[in-house]
Amino acid sequence: MHRIAIAGLSVHETDVAGLERAKARLVGGASVEREIADRLGASELVVLSTCNRLEIAFAREAGHLPTHADVDALVSALAVEPALARRFHFFTGRDAVRHLFRVAASLDSMVLGEDQILAQVRDAHRRAAEELLVGRLLGALFQAAEHAGKDVRAKTALAQRPISVATLALEHVARRFRGARPTIALWGAGEMARSAALGAREAGFEIAWVVSPTRERGERLAREFGARWLAANSRATRDLELDVLISATSAPGFVVSARELAALAVHAPLGTGLLALDLALPRDLEPCDDPRVELVDLERLREAAAANRAARLAAAADAERLIERQVEVFTERDVGKRAAEALAELSLTTNDILEHELASLFVGSLADLDDERRRAVERWVRQTFGRIEHAPIAAIKRLARELASRGTDLR
Repeated sequence: MHRIAIAGLSVHETDVAGLERAKARLVGGASVEREIADRLGASELVVLSTCNRLEIAFAREAGHLPTHADVDALVSALAVEPALARRFHFFTGRDAVRHLFRVAASLDSMVLGEDQILAQVRDAHRRAAEELLVGRLLGALFQAAEHAGKDVRAKTALAQRPISVATLALEHVARRFRGARPTIALWGAGEMARSAALGAREAGFEIAWVVSPTRERGERLAREFGARWLAANSRATRDLELDVLISATSAPGFVVSARELAALAVHAPLGTGLLALDLALPRDLEPCDDPRVELVDLERLREAAAANRAARLAAAADAERLIERQVEVFTERDVGKRAAEALAELSLTTNDILEHELASLFVGSLADLDDERRRAVERWVRQTFGRIEHAPIAAIKRLARELASRGTDLR
């Protein structure tokens, strides 16, 4: 475990632009990762690169232990400017284990309990394994991290309360149209609109139309989700038959008036009126008094998000305790394994010494012994040596248990 280290950068330490600069060289793919491994002298290396973080886990099965000087080699390989390089975090041993476990459990995410990071950790591990950059050290670490992430999701309420406005908006759709398949139109083609479309797909809904003023972005988003594109403010948008309107544009004023919302509600295919979800700031949808229109705006969604965020913070304390137990289990397993390796090496070495000394004895001062007396001497020496050997073996086992209980590496 003490041969494992993690260095990286996240949006906790820099802005998105800085993070993009740090990751720029990684666009080259596996060849760049191998170059980084060579620069670090690492036998194993896994790169976790997401929109919110860059984590580079590496290990050396032999040679010098990881130190903070390795960050210099890493940032040099990534061509990161000095001011940004100083913001890189660096963990080794037990601290590196804890950091990766917390990342996998989404305890280090911008959104506590978000559900994408665990899959991203798994994919990073898989890609590195396919490139033969994972061995026994990082292999065991990432498998344990994935288990820790799953354990947190299964045993705590951390991920059970959504706090993104897009996810909360889709919960409204699921509650209102339970068991039915509503027809959905999406106004907008930016990041928030795409998040809403992703949430809809994950919830089992389909986007029928994407409405935007810019054809290129709108058609690209429509193709991604199997929808049709319509130009904003075209007559076709007023003739749509839909049950749900999700709006997430960056327009400075209303993009759909109250009169237009009421007209759309009349023609809703399922006959239950229109559910209008306004995810924009400033608002996209004009307030509407028509009883057939249910308008859910960002303020209402944020109130629900705030309540859920408070609940997640309470669950996060449970998750932190669970992660700490997982770190202890991993540490004990690692220390026990290293102790077993040390004991095996001790036994092999001391037995080699014993055999050499016995051979020397019987060609030296005891060379005249007959076979029976020689066998008696050998039997006595081996029995006595075995009893003496019990003392250091027992001491090493006690030390291993003590170090594991304190979370200290066996070096």
